[in-house]
Amino acid sequence: MDEVVAPALSVKILGHQWYWSYEYGDTRERSSVSTGLSYDSYIVPTRSLDERQLRLLEVDEPVVIPTGVHTRFVLTSTDVIHS
Repeated sequence: MDEVVAPALSVKILGHQWYWSYEYGDTRERSSVSTGLSYDSYIVPTRSLDERQLRLLEVDEPVVIPTGVHTRFVLTSTDVIHS
């Protein structure tokens, strides 16, 4: 992977067996991803889905990134292999 520009924002994504964890960090102020903002995102149970939501693809807290900002994603897993 080649970095053409220095990203203004880094998002560390941790894959767990049944949910995702996100940590946002500002690379302009720090040299690595920090835990300035972090949260977990769980799959919405089938019985709680709205009419147009997709089973096993909808989450309670989706990842949100700003538009027009160079963003770096750091992906890893804690307990299972994710592809």
